Amino acid sequence: MSDSNCNVPISNSEDYIKLYKYRWIIIVIYGLFNAINYFQSFLFNVIANIIEDYYGVDETLTQLSGLVFMIAFIFIFIPVGYFIEKTSLRTASLVGAGLTALGNCLKLLAISPDSFYWILISQTICAIAQVFMLLTPSKLASVWFGAEEVSTACAIGLFGTQMVFRSKPPTPPSFSQAKLSTTQDDKMTYWVATKGFLKNKDYLIVLFTIGIGYGIWNSFGILVNQIFLQAFPDDDSSEVGILTSITCISGGCFGTMIFGYILDKTHKFKLVAFTVLLANTLASIGQAVCFVNSYKLGVMIIVPINGFFCGSLFVIGFEYAIETTYPTPEPFGAGILNAMVNISAILYVFIYSAVANMSFVLGQAIFVVSLALATVATLFISPELRRRNANLKCEINKGFDKNSIE
Repeated sequence: MSDSNCNVPISNSEDYIKLYKYRWIIIVIYGLFNAINYFQSFLFNVIANIIEDYYGVDETLTQLSGLVFMIAFIFIFIPVGYFIEKTSLRTASLVGAGLTALGNCLKLLAISPDSFYWILISQTICAIAQVFMLLTPSKLASVWFGAEEVSTACAIGLFGTQMVFRSKPPTPPSFSQAKLSTTQDDKMTYWVATKGFLKNKDYLIVLFTIGIGYGIWNSFGILVNQIFLQAFPDDDSSEVGILTSITCISGGCFGTMIFGYILDKTHKFKLVAFTVLLANTLASIGQAVCFVNSYKLGVMIIVPINGFFCGSLFVIGFEYAIETTYPTPEPFGAGILNAMVNISAILYVFIYSAVANMSFVLGQAIFVVSLALATVATLFISPELRRRNANLKCEINKGFDKNSIE
């Protein structure tokens, strides 16, 4: 008797469930393009004081050049998610690529000191493109990669798509994806999905923990110039760009890759999330101490360490959201998580900007306390992994050969 959780039309599992080597080309191209797009987010914030002097604008407008990425996601992630579900990954990726190219070309019009508005226009277009890119990694990983590879694939996708991009392989790469492709409800909407999510305790905790953790990290990208100059008022901001670059490399690249691989091999989502958030909290304490005491060498060391852990929360959060909401379509759970991250980041930017002008120490303390609360909250997530359980049941019942790779 077949398990109801494994009700997929597979007459011969070894012919039906396959992994294609082309999947690595897909994910690497996507990762490189994503890196180009992500770079735009904090392009002007790392040299905020220089931008303010050159264009004659205030701090708020400079911050807006980065905040627009978060604002755009909050307002359009639902229609973009619907667009991705109704079209294809390739179409969504081409739209994202085209908008990113257009936004960057328009930056050429912002050379004159009185043309800052072109900066905001170009950043807005790139921000819209980023919504397409942020909603596709988890779906891309699930559609193309096997059950033991999805977290690593998602990490590579977030690590950084395009003309050789295929929408999906001829056959599904895992039993959970095979079941999803045959049972997915075409009438599913964000409203229907959200009503289900509100009853899902594990997903709500993931929203809270990752929303705070990665939201703080995104807000740091906006505030890094302000924080650095408050701690070291006599220095120029050239070191900020170097510091941020090192942090992005350590967190966005090495951290996501390493922890994505660990998740694939262990499937210990709760343990990994708790460990990373705890390390992030401890690193944030060290970072706050170094900033408050104007210890530059310490800042140069601790910020990349903090980035290694905090930057990794993205892939952990994406994959955890999919595990706790399966079989709901991937862009729904990932989209709402990303919206939560961006709302959190915007709030922390405004809260820190208001508080730090009165007390630099209090501003840093808000980050630390928030991360500590997020760390404790992970202990209340149940160990159930819905997508993982679906794959395990099907592999047992169908006798799937993991060496079926083409």
